[in-house]
Amino acid sequence: MLDLRFVRENLETVEKAIARRNGGFSLQELVDTDGEYRQILAEWENLNRRKNEISEAFKTGSAKPEEKEALKEESKNLKQRHEEISKRRQELEEKLNELSLGIPNMPDPSVPDGADENENVVVSTWGAIPVIENPRHHFEIGTDLGIFDFERGVKVAESRFTVLMNYGARMERALMNFMLDSHGANGYVEVFPPILINRDCMVGTGQLPKF
Repeated sequence: MLDLRFVRENLETVEKAIARRNGGFSLQELVDTDGEYRQILAEWENLNRRKNEISEAFKTGSAKPEEKEALKEESKNLKQRHEEISKRRQELEEKLNELSLGIPNMPDPSVPDGADENENVVVSTWGAIPVIENPRHHFEIGTDLGIFDFERGVKVAESRFTVLMNYGARMERALMNFMLDSHGANGYVEVFPPILINRDCMVGTGQLPKF
């Protein structure tokens, strides 16, 4: 998620970055919504300030007798406008938050452009690549070993997902334990949060609505 201030101050850069990711996001809608929201917010804050000034004038008795009727009428109009603008402010705030969470991350300048994964570029390799006669894809081997179940994966998720079975599931769990043990040995504190958490915490850990 990109900071809105960064987007405002680097609009052209962000536009180019989104275009490199083959678009799919309306940055102009975000900019328009942000502009209207800030305008509405400024008026909302001014209304609050003026309401407080009038309230203080009546409370302290600083309002002159000839001013009181006019101030009462102004206060009534302010209240009506405040109710109208508060509703609009909330609508815009919710829309702005939703749009902000959908902004794609900016690709690193060193990442080559490409239409899809077939245009990926190998940046570096390590070690000697073994020559294997009649090589097979990993998913073929996994299916034959009974550790991949793509049919179940498609049923519970969608294409490109699989269910790990038997030793595949055990290997996944072993890798998780290895990662936790390695981090713990380097000073990290393991935490097991509640299964159910609120939306803000989900968003804060990167579980954005667009995913």
